[in-house]
Amino acid sequence: MPPAEGGGMEIYMKNSVLNIYKYLFFLIYGSMIYVYIYNLVDTGLSISNGRMNLIMLVVGIVVLGTTSKMLKLSKRTSIVYVFLFLFLIWCVIGGFFSRYENVIFDHFIFYSIFVIDIVIIGLCISRFQVIVESIVIPFCIIGYMLIERMYAYKQYINSSSMNVVSAFLRQGNYVRLPFGFAHVNSLGNICLLEICLFITLFSYLMENKEIRFSLFLKLILLIIAFLDVYVMLYTSTRTAIICTLILFLMILVVSVYRANSARWRILFSFLGMFCAIMLIVYMIIQGKFSLSTFDAVSGRNNSLNLKIMKNAKDLIFGIGFVNPGLFGQKALGELTTWMDNYYIYIFVTTGLVGAILNFGFIYLTGRQLFLRIIAENNRFSLCIFFMFIVNCISGFLETSVAYPQFLFSLVGFSVFWGNINESLSTQITTTLRTKTQVKFSQR
Repeated sequence: MPPAEGGGMEIYMKNSVLNIYKYLFFLIYGSMIYVYIYNLVDTGLSISNGRMNLIMLVVGIVVLGTTSKMLKLSKRTSIVYVFLFLFLIWCVIGGFFSRYENVIFDHFIFYSIFVIDIVIIGLCISRFQVIVESIVIPFCIIGYMLIERMYAYKQYINSSSMNVVSAFLRQGNYVRLPFGFAHVNSLGNICLLEICLFITLFSYLMENKEIRFSLFLKLILLIIAFLDVYVMLYTSTRTAIICTLILFLMILVVSVYRANSARWRILFSFLGMFCAIMLIVYMIIQGKFSLSTFDAVSGRNNSLNLKIMKNAKDLIFGIGFVNPGLFGQKALGELTTWMDNYYIYIFVTTGLVGAILNFGFIYLTGRQLFLRIIAENNRFSLCIFFMFIVNCISGFLETSVAYPQFLFSLVGFSVFWGNINESLSTQITTTLRTKTQVKFSQR
């Protein structure tokens, strides 16, 4: 029953309206993820990603416009968005000097709405303080997709032999099962995202053991994670497999260094150094200690795309913010190949200035997430930071760090930006100041 007093009734009504907006946000956010996934499957859906982006844009503006009076951004957080919007402005300026201004407008509009949507989603996550829910929703939707796709293609799973090594090396007889996705690597990217979400949620349950049915929820997480890895191996997506191994390696390193045994730390340090030296020596012997290393893994010749930059104007402004698919389609009138490196793509299309702005907002996002680890010192924040690192590493093998084609970009940066708000900034400042005072007092 609502309280009868006038002031209490007003608070009750405000909370009720706030809950309505919150569940509306959950609905649109979940719908957006569903649309992004199933538009990659078979013939797709009747609603396009672009229309879903517009719906989120309108709903997000309405929600934030009516509920964000208490939401304030710190200077550290604001500068992330400053770099982002300066990058968008630079894309427009560069378009006037580019050789391909006739093909950049539609792509730029689609990209701009996408990144603005992520900003809005991140602000909504901060406003409603639903960072855990923002991870649970995509995890459940992807989990449903995995079960549904495996059931739909169960006869192919039974009849196909999984040869992960041959498929990974693209040698001999192997089968890459796309499970109905138009491109098998798209499914691999989604599987990689699901693994990161699993690790983050599992760490949250480990730290919050008072949650009801915690053991049952962990079991559900493990089952879905097992199915996810199973599907990932069938896709044989090298980017997803490599990044998954790197993710577990980072978790192993942190676990060892958090242990009390100095012998384990020393042993693991020497083992890691030995492996790194042997890998570098091998690449030098093979003549692949360069950009061609990433080309060899991705199966592309991304370094060839750098040759499209012919003069100083291209170096500063880029060739124009064109769709990366045009490189592989050879639609730019130059000798190019499929673009499977996010960093080269940004540099080639937006020039040196655009690359600095784009990489700037990515770096500042990672810095804020790292500061959160310092402030909270928990595994949940650490796993979100690991997810950020994995996304950045995948950019060396796909155009996937912050790009509309990839679900990891949508969910990842929504979670990242939703995790850097005003209360966090205050907490970080207080923690750093306290640690500094303790350090000086000990001298």
